[in-house]
Amino acid sequence: MHHHEHHHLQAPNKEEILKMSEAERVELSNSFRVYCIILVTPKDVRLWAAVKETWFKHCDKAEFFSSERV
Repeated sequence: MHHHEHHHLQAPNKEEILKMSEAERVELSNSFRVYCIILVTPKDVRLWAAVKETWFKHCDKAEFFSSERV
């Protein structure tokens, strides 16, 4: 049986981040990947475009999902 492992990390709080050097903040920023799952309904196509122009930029990978046929 294949065993999947993953790790839960505690994100640093604002005070901890402010105490870090610039190099540490850059290293921390480069070590995270953000996968966005965007739940939509087909009738909200205009909203899809708005999300793509805004939130997608904050994601390393993003996908739209719907419970209905699109």
